[in-house]
Parts: sequence; C-alpha cells; structure tokens
Amino acid sequence: MPPEMLAKLPGYDPYIAKTAPKPARLWKRLGYGPGKRLALALSSRNIPVYRQPAVILIDQLKEIYIDAVLEPVETANWFPKIYRKDYTIAINGTESGVDDPDQQF
Repeated sequence: MPPEMLAKLPGYDPYIAKTAPKPARLWKRLGYGPGKRLALALSSRNIPVYRQPAVILIDQLKEIYIDAVLEPVETANWFPKIYRKDYTIAINGTESGVDDPDQQF
C-alpha cells in the first residue's frame, strides 16, 4: 500500500502529534484530563521483548491522561490469565516463523 494511502488509515499516520488530540478530546468529554487521570495496570509477559513495548505504550498513554503501571506476568501464568480475562489492559506480540520452503521444521 502506498504511504499516502496508509497515512489516511486510523493509527497509521506517522505524525503522532497530529492524531493525538482526537483521543484526548474523547477522554475530556468523559471527564478525564490533566486534573483527573485514569489509573490502571498494563499486563505484559515478563520477558524483555514484551516488557519494552509495554513501557513505550505506558509512555504514550500518558498523553491521553492514562497513568498505567506495568504488571509483569511470568510466562507460565500469562496464558491462563488471558484465558480468564483477568486483566484491565494487556499487550501481547504475535510471532510467526519464516515461511521459507528451504527450511525444514
């Protein structure tokens, strides 16, 4: 997809400052703002590859008046926690192997 088409899709515009005011306006309409922030826990697997994006997300959420605290979850407990829907907000990656016909699995 050409970059100019991709930039028109929600969440794909590379200029975050241009798109950030819309969620902030929605939160203000719900009563949240600089004086009243939403506090919640952000669950993530306790592995650097999962924690690091979670920390970035926590930083981005601050811009729309959400104060999230990282809740690292050990991998053995992660999937049962997700199946039980025992989280407020969670971040998870999706992995896949390379589809290479020369590799034998």
